[in-house]
Amino acid sequence: MIFVGWFVCWIILSCIGIIGVYRAGRSIERWLPSMSLFYFVLVSTGVLVTSYVTAVRLVGVEEAECEELDPSADKLLGSTPSEFRQRCIATQNDFESINLRKL
Repeated sequence: MIFVGWFVCWIILSCIGIIGVYRAGRSIERWLPSMSLFYFVLVSTGVLVTSYVTAVRLVGVEEAECEELDPSADKLLGSTPSEFRQRCIATQNDFESINLRKL
């Protein structure tokens, strides 16, 4: 479900950005016709990348939690299962020992 939300968000942001680029590009085309193609290609690419990054940050990415015994590869975010287990073991919080040390 996160993929659908992310994709819809990316499409909406891309459309808004491309419409803005088109409107600005039309005014640039009137004054500097030789620069219009360069502007459209460069800024449209930037809009697509920016909308992708914004959509990922708005919707978020589903990550595996340490309580899961066998997380799917999608949730591992590029790490291997053994790296994931090592990270979970390394970041475990032992609240009782922390509280005892404070006394």
